Amino acid sequence: MARKTAPDSAAPRKKRFARLRQIGQVFNQSRRMDPTIPWWMLGAFVAVVAVFFVVGLILHRPVYFTILGVPLGVLAAGILMARKAERAAYKQLEGQVGGGGAALGALRKGWYYDQQPVAIEGTRPGDLNAAAMVFRAVGRSCPRPTRKTFEASPDGVRSASADPEGTPNAANAVIPVHRHRR
Repeated sequence: MARKTAPDSAAPRKKRFARLRQIGQVFNQSRRMDPTIPWWMLGAFVAVVAVFFVVGLILHRPVYFTILGVPLGVLAAGILMARKAERAAYKQLEGQVGGGGAALGALRKGWYYDQQPVAIEGTRPGDLNAAAMVFRAVGRSCPRPTRKTFEASPDGVRSASADPEGTPNAANAVIPVHRHRR
């Protein structure tokens, strides 16, 4: 006789809806930082569906184009939520210790950065909470190589320089730059 085992239905159920729960968590966390996100998402959805409906009226196929507009409206609302959530996450990092490193960690593919700051200007030795730090990131965001220097300070993270030519300026005069030729 073959042994009967009870199907483990709890594990697949958790995996099945994990992505939807993650989207819900992102929405709730970003709504805490910016309460207008649901209205912006609704506006994006309605605008896209309305444009498709008007195009359908012009082409004498309003039902067909409205059906096409609904998933594209959901896509537009999702893209808008992702952008607003990213902005809310950066707003939450602003002014916190380690915020500059976290912002550098979010750089997209093609950017390389040092984990340790290039320069630290502290008011008291050993007190990094009030210290201004300079990080170096090297990447290729356009056809020419670009060097970006970020300055993390208690006021927030800001780009100190974005210099495509590699010419030294006041913000990065002490940072050596090495060009790699292909």
